[in-house]
Amino acid sequence: MKKFLYILTFLFCFNNFGQEPYTINYTINDGLPTNTIYDAHQDKEGFIWFATDVGVIKYNSKDFVLFSSDDGLTDNEVFKIREDFKGRKWLLTLNGTPSYIKNDTIYNSENSTIIQKIESKNMLIDFYEDKDNNIYLISRNGNLTEISTDNTVNSIENIKINTSGIWKIGDELAILNSSGIYNPISKKLTKIDIGKVPYRVFHHKKEVFFNNFNRLYKVNSSGMFKQIITLPNDFEIINIYKESSSKIWICTRKGVFLVENKKIVKHFFKEKTVTSISKDIEGNYWLTTLQDGIFLIPSFSILQRDIAINTIANNDNNEIWFGGMENDYYIKKNNTFTKKTFNKNWRKDEISKIRFFTETTYIIGKVGLKKITKNYEIEIPINLNDILEQGDSLFLATAYLSKISKNELDQKEYDKIYHNRFLNRRIYTIKNVNSSIYLGTNIGLYCYKNNALIFLGDKFPELKSSINQIFYDDESNLLLVATSSKGLIILDNDVVKFSISKKDRLNNNTITTIKKTATATYLVGSNKGINSITLSGSNFTIKDFNTFLAFKNKKINDFSLVNDTLYIATNDQLIYFHKNYFTKKNTPPIVSFKSIYANNKKINFSLNKTIKYTDNNLKFEYDGISFLDEGNLNFFYKLNNTDWSSTEERTVNYKNLKAGNYNFALYAVNGFGHKSEVKKISFTIATPFWQTWWFLLLLILGIGLAIYYFLKLRLNYLQKQFLKEKKSILLEKENIALENQMLALEQKALRLQMNPHFIFNALNTIKGYYSEGNVQEASNYISNFSKLLRLLLENVEQYIPLSLEVEMLGLYLQLTQVRYQHKFDYQIIIDKNLNAKETSIPTLLLQPIIENAVIHGVSPKSSKGKIIVSFHKKENSLICIVNDDGIGRKASQKNKKTRHTSKAISITKERLALIEIQEITKCNLQFIDLMEDKKSTGTQVIITIPLLKIW
Repeated sequence: MKKFLYILTFLFCFNNFGQEPYTINYTINDGLPTNTIYDAHQDKEGFIWFATDVGVIKYNSKDFVLFSSDDGLTDNEVFKIREDFKGRKWLLTLNGTPSYIKNDTIYNSENSTIIQKIESKNMLIDFYEDKDNNIYLISRNGNLTEISTDNTVNSIENIKINTSGIWKIGDELAILNSSGIYNPISKKLTKIDIGKVPYRVFHHKKEVFFNNFNRLYKVNSSGMFKQIITLPNDFEIINIYKESSSKIWICTRKGVFLVENKKIVKHFFKEKTVTSISKDIEGNYWLTTLQDGIFLIPSFSILQRDIAINTIANNDNNEIWFGGMENDYYIKKNNTFTKKTFNKNWRKDEISKIRFFTETTYIIGKVGLKKITKNYEIEIPINLNDILEQGDSLFLATAYLSKISKNELDQKEYDKIYHNRFLNRRIYTIKNVNSSIYLGTNIGLYCYKNNALIFLGDKFPELKSSINQIFYDDESNLLLVATSSKGLIILDNDVVKFSISKKDRLNNNTITTIKKTATATYLVGSNKGINSITLSGSNFTIKDFNTFLAFKNKKINDFSLVNDTLYIATNDQLIYFHKNYFTKKNTPPIVSFKSIYANNKKINFSLNKTIKYTDNNLKFEYDGISFLDEGNLNFFYKLNNTDWSSTEERTVNYKNLKAGNYNFALYAVNGFGHKSEVKKISFTIATPFWQTWWFLLLLILGIGLAIYYFLKLRLNYLQKQFLKEKKSILLEKENIALENQMLALEQKALRLQMNPHFIFNALNTIKGYYSEGNVQEASNYISNFSKLLRLLLENVEQYIPLSLEVEMLGLYLQLTQVRYQHKFDYQIIIDKNLNAKETSIPTLLLQPIIENAVIHGVSPKSSKGKIIVSFHKKENSLICIVNDDGIGRKASQKNKKTRHTSKAISITKERLALIEIQEITKCNLQFIDLMEDKKSTGTQVIITIPLLKIW
């Protein structure tokens, strides 16, 4: 009778709503190479390792990485993973040949002298590390090996009898076998009488437990043992995990038991063969199974029911109603959970909404509507998305908005629904706020007020997206709108106050549901889990609650907060827990460096942190661990004192680092904003040998010796050549000086050819003035003439400033103008881009051309002529132009037989030729006949010479 009551009590605890904890199940569909998992172990760096039938798996919260015999394991069938004080993870295998992993490297008999010395060819059954960090490995057939802290390997004894495990009683070894507890040193056997043969030994820190099928025993420090729990007869103990002094988890082939204070209080996963359970440093539980993969349990206080729920609502009767996916709905009151369905003849589809009004409850399905009152229930086969009761009227949301009376709905006057429509838009949700009705449609948000429809999307483009849900906060008078593509939109008095989306670190822009959890704080569900949003004035903060529940890729259909319990509806589970759970979890992520590569070659920083200057392209690989984030971390990194940069990638590259000392820093932040410890690595890029002081010193010495030797040879050679070339150089200098002198003399001679002719003409003009009695004019002429002569005598250099040349040409033209009785006018133009004082020009270069223009151009002309002299700059050339509007060159040729023949052209050509020789630059003399209507209108002469500075 006592046993019956025990079983009855045991079973009753789980026949209520939500009996199983919420789990995340990892299988081959999630990247596992197998669903058969024997053991789990979290190492000192935070990674979780799994022993399987295909090798061992390392999990970094993002990827499952398999190590198998292809990588060096001695056997793929690994039953246990145990870590020693040096961080070596020992693998207990089926074939008995051990191996261990350290820094992701597998050590076996090919690369480890320790493994080479271990003689074991039978299944390794146990691993034990004593208080002095000596390691003991024992196989099923009793082969015992000791590995000391200095890696000395001793084969102690092969007792040749099936053993279950090993530990120490004080300083003495104890081996549990089928006969009792055996001391291999003293050869003493202490028999035990516990009925069935002991099967397994379990170690928890320094405590030892063993079982014989369904009974669990604890061994004390003196070697005595005591039975602490007995499971029902058909529950074989596979493994245990001691969580605290009062709490032990017991794994069986029919689930896992929680024992508190030596009493069974819970039984979970009854249909699973549970091989191990353990708790990680984040507070999560890891449960491994045969055939069903791995279960991650964030907390046993989070419960779930494996039903698909689309909507949740609660009423004033302390009832919570859940709308399912197949015309099913559920009512929870206290711990009673009742399932109900629509008409079984209807096509199965989801329940869209559950609405409670004063006396009526509406279950709104995609294929029908169920109306429930105190007196009756009716099912109406109409397709609705939402419903709103207002007095005696009903607003029906479907492919349009319709308004009918309650009686018309009860009487199933379906034609009234269609005929009373007044907004031809698909309506997904309706919300009554004071005197306004807000309508969430497939094209955006409408407001129905005073019998008028206002489309708010016209004023606010973000409200033109399809609307999934509308929530009104009567405390703040804010309207929160869940959109299908624009994120969360918050309105204050019909004006958009906040527009929150992925750019603000919202998980997703498809918002499905909104609930208020505290003043100005809201939970927001989306296609990518849950966010918490807190408003403060004109600002807001966002937290990612996926960190607590591993909801990264889970769609949230709805949630409801009832009596501090949060219910979450998803497509495959109904999850619920106390809201304070969100404040209890406060575990930062873990970061660790994985590998460092220099020029794509892996380097070992533990041996040497100085990198050759030729290997200055570095890549840092690192891991971030946050199991409920499932690797959804932001990493922040910097090199030396640069600003922090962020990335979601798990590698950082630096190219062409210069020689010097460096510090690389890294930390991670999870979705809730928790920051990891900052990890740092210091390293040095070696200075190139050619930049070291000793190399520079040797280089200087070597160069000095080379220069000395070279100079000595060179000096001897130069001394020999000096005398030989001295005469040649002096002779060459004399020749060059002589040539320059000859050129100057030729230029001077050409200038002197012009002067007598000009002076002769001037004297004739003065004589004419005196013969005519024009003394004043003769005096003026003599004044200008003497001024011109003075300038000619003072400027005997080959080149003079352009400003002085213009002054002399002006005087010359004035004198010539008088001589020819003002037969012509003249004008001298200097380009504004020319600096006349700094630009040089050969003395009186244009005088012969101007003289030629006067004599042969304008003087024979019947009317008054004009001469224009202009100077222009073109790139590196000085352009000198003389224009006259005289009779032209053809007419002039006829007069030359009888008139004065000018030497102007030949003199100018000779001077230009000499300039070409001296300046090694091409000069040019060009004559252009000016024509109009085939008649000559004058002559243009263009002289191009190098543009030279006077200084």
